[in-house]
Amino acid sequence: MLHVSSYILGYVSVSAWGSCMNSFFFKFFIIIVFTSTLGYEFSQSFNKVANVFVIALSFMSYFIE
Repeated sequence: MLHVSSYILGYVSVSAWGSCMNSFFFKFFIIIVFTSTLGYEFSQSFNKVANVFVIALSFMSYFIE
């Protein structure tokens, strides 16, 4: 669980930095990185529903502002 909280903290800080840059390709790259790392962490401890929920939240946080 410590890894998950550190990922979320890093995700929030990179999201703030990414919104300042406002680059579509940068956001898309960060989405790929964070969904792969978060998806791996969550699939080790939770089921597939939580994994899909995290990926959906990651996409919505960038494209819905």
